[in-house]
Formats: sequence, structure tokens, C-alpha cells
Amino acid sequence: MAALPTPDELASWVADVDDRQALVASLRQSDPEAVLNYYRANIPLGRVPDIGPLPLIRAPTLALFGTDDPYVPASAFDGTFREVDNVSSVLALPGAGHFIHHQAAAFVTREIEAWVAQPPSNFRHLA
Repeated sequence: MAALPTPDELASWVADVDDRQALVASLRQSDPEAVLNYYRANIPLGRVPDIGPLPLIRAPTLALFGTDDPYVPASAFDGTFREVDNVSSVLALPGAGHFIHHQAAAFVTREIEAWVAQPPSNFRHLA
């Protein structure tokens, strides 16, 4: 089994020095196994049960992601328009990673505010 990342490695994405130190201090007081168990319980790699087809998402949906996310590849969004039965906005930010809301806070805020200001869509897939 691979070694768990250190608190310093886990906090390396935080640009602000004070915020990074606060996160490292918090992580040092945490149990790494407990943190990982959240992901193990919700994303059981190789053990996803077949629960059959899921209903389409009917709510308007906005997806923002970084193209350089080491954990969620851009290809994870390929099926978005097949799974969301409403107009979706899928925006990729080149060069951003997993924590796009930290790495490009102004971009994320601007896009969310613009999207929320739009009237809700009543689009539905054609059957």
C-alpha cells in the first residue's frame, strides 16, 4: 500500500502561507485514515455496485473544473449532457487543478454569479 501524503503535501496547493500553515496544523490533529475513509465509502474504486440506470438530473446545472485536476480528469465531464436533462453549462479552466475555487476565485465567482443571474431554463431532451 502506498504511503499516505504528509500534512505538508496535502496542503501544498494553498497559496496563502498563513492559510497553508493553518491547514497543516489542522491536518496534523486529524486522523489520515478517517479522512481517507470518506473517499473510500463514497468512491469505492473497483467496487461500484450495479444499481441500474439513474434518473436524469432535471435541475439546471453548472459544472466548473480545472483541466489539470490530478484527481478528476476532464473526461469525467464527457457524459454530462447525457445525464442532465436541462441546459447545462460546463466550463473548463485550462491550467487549474482540483481546487479551482482557490486557484481562480475571481473566475469562479464571476461565472457562478452570471449563471445564477440567468432565468432558469425549461429545456428538456427530445424523446
